[in-house]
Formats: sequence, C-alpha cells, structure tokens
Amino acid sequence: MKIRQYTAATMQEARLKIKMDLGPDAVILHTRSFKRGGVFGLFAKDMVEVLAAVDAPDQGGYRLSPPVPTTIAPAPALISTIAPALPTTESNSQALVAPSTEVAELKEAVVEVKRMLGSMAEQLGTQRAEWSAPFAAFYSRLVASELAPELARELVSKLVEAGGSEPTPEAVRAQESLIADWLPCSGAIEPPASLEARPKIVALVGPTGVGKTTTIAKLAANFRLIQQQDVALITIDTYRVAAVEQLRTYGDIIGIPVEVVVTPSALKDAIARFADKDVILIDTAGRSPTNRMHLHELRGFLDIPHPREVHLVLSATTNRANLARITEAFEPVGVDRVIFTKIDETGSFGAMLSTAHAFAKPLSYLTTGQSVPDDIRTADATAMARMLTDEMLV
Repeated sequence: MKIRQYTAATMQEARLKIKMDLGPDAVILHTRSFKRGGVFGLFAKDMVEVLAAVDAPDQGGYRLSPPVPTTIAPAPALISTIAPALPTTESNSQALVAPSTEVAELKEAVVEVKRMLGSMAEQLGTQRAEWSAPFAAFYSRLVASELAPELARELVSKLVEAGGSEPTPEAVRAQESLIADWLPCSGAIEPPASLEARPKIVALVGPTGVGKTTTIAKLAANFRLIQQQDVALITIDTYRVAAVEQLRTYGDIIGIPVEVVVTPSALKDAIARFADKDVILIDTAGRSPTNRMHLHELRGFLDIPHPREVHLVLSATTNRANLARITEAFEPVGVDRVIFTKIDETGSFGAMLSTAHAFAKPLSYLTTGQSVPDDIRTADATAMARMLTDEMLV
C-alpha cells in the first residue's frame, strides 16, 4: 500500500494531483486546511494538505509497511545471535528490545489503517466490481466533477439497475428526477401577504467575494420594478466604501431608500423607521468562515425582534471542501435558505449539488451574471439536475 501527502491551493487541485499520481482508486485518509506565508498573519494564502493512499505496489514512494533495516530494528531471531557479543548492560538491552517494540506498534497501526480503509472502500469496491467498465468510468467522471461519492454511487447504481451495457445519454437523462430529488428548493421570496405582515425582512450573508451586494441589488430591482413592492435597503457592510456607494447608486436608479448602520441597535432603529415598507433587504459584510469573532458579531446584528429570512450566498465556483467549511461556519448565524451565484463562471456543478444536498437548506435563487436586474432566477431542482447531466454528456 502506497501512502503520500500532497499540498495544494485548493482541494480540487489536490484531488487532481492524487489522481495523476496514485490513480482513480486512491482513497483520501485525512485533510487539513492551513495558511502559508503572509506578514504578521496578514495576506497569508489558504492551502490544503491531503493524505492519500492506494493499495498498489510502491514504486519509490512511502509504504505503510516499510522494510526494516536490521541496523535500526533487528528481528527478534537475530537478537539472541547479536546479544552474546555485546556487553549485557541495561542500555544495550533497551537498544535491542525497544526498536522491536516500535516495529510491533507500527505493524498494529498498519493493520488498523488497512481495516479502516477496507471498511470505507468495501461498499464502493463491491459495487464497482459489479459495474462494467463504462459505468465505472462514468462514476469516476461524476466524482471528478466533485459530486459526493455517495451520490455518484446512487446515480450509477440506478443506471445499472435500469439495464443496458453503458450509461447512454437517454439513460442518464432518465435519472434527472433522481438528481432533482437531492435538491431542496423553496421558490422565490414571497412579499408580505397583508399590510399587517409588513415588513418582510431578508438578510444576505456569506463569505467575501461571492457577490452579495450585486445579488441584493437584483432582488431590490425585481421587488420594486417588477412586483411593485415598496422596498428599503439597509447595509451593515461598512468595511467596503465601494459596496456602500454601489448600493446607493442602485437605490437612486431604482428609487428606493438606502441606509447605512454600524451597530445592532442602529439596525433595529432603521427597521423601525422602515416599518411601513413591504420588504427590507439587509446587506452584510463578507465574513471569513474561520473568523468566529466576526461571525458572532454578525449573529448579534441579525438577532432582531422581527421574523426574517437569512439567505447564505455561495459561489458555484467554490470547491466542495470549502463549501462544506463555509456552510458549517455560517449555520449558527441562523441560515434559512441558500443562493448560489456565478453559475455562468463554472462548468462543474457537482460541488454545488452536493453542498445543496448535504446542507439541506432550501435553495432560493441562482445568479448567472452581473446584469441588474436580469441575471437572477428562482432555483429549480429540475433545471439544476439538467446542469449536471449536460456536464456529464459533453
């Protein structure tokens, strides 16, 4: 068994290195994220470290069961031969016995790792052994697109059960309803049903660079210009002057008020002033999923005495490992729904679909470009399933 460690800028890059080096049967044992470089903790680059293994003869890499040089760890049979020629001191005795103990512990560790790997791969190995080469290759393509392995297995198993010797385009299209079932969708944000239910408060949260401000401008324009709703915008993103000015520009064009607040109490006051509006949209500053203090601060802002929806904005260009990290970090903020942006900037949809399935929060919108208000649409499970099948059938 070969085991190696890889360092890369993204999980997707690490997976590619593993696949090229160890082949498609490699199994990931451990991953961790860390930062490299920077000055006094600033400008550091996010990196990932991955430990992977494959059950194959080694060709120069590390082994879990390395040959043990007799100069370091003599076999027990040799100890009796060597011992009489050495002074019988306690230190020499320890020098001979201790290495053998370490070898025994190493062998036990190897057995345990092999047992864990066997357990992890048992189901997949059994299924892949039953699949023809075309179905196994299709599974590999699904995983390469960052679809979660358990979802890829389910899809291929359904294709095999449906019959045929390979995953034909017709057979793959026939499974779009299965893929759609993985994706919870909530539909568009509903305006208040009555005057008494006003205002509807919607906040957008998420990491930096995912397009929250542009997305909230699209929502505001649609509510005001298309649905004829009375809308107000509030931003608590005081970190970026450009974002505030961008929202004010949109507000002037659309004809809606925009207010900037810097404290939770100021946010409550602004909401009270806009109590007669149909919809209040709240823009927030991008938060790093690793900065717990900023996330706690954000939760404090959104702890308001009004019913509200919190939409987590994610980029479809982010890899699955980072999407999982982001959703886990933002869930305590009180996320109700998810918006995926930058659909037009990626051709790989496995990570997005896998995250939507695993996070189990309804999808509300997808954005497909920078144009306001046009490049936004309500999330539809059937259309998203078609994205994956289109990718696989190219």
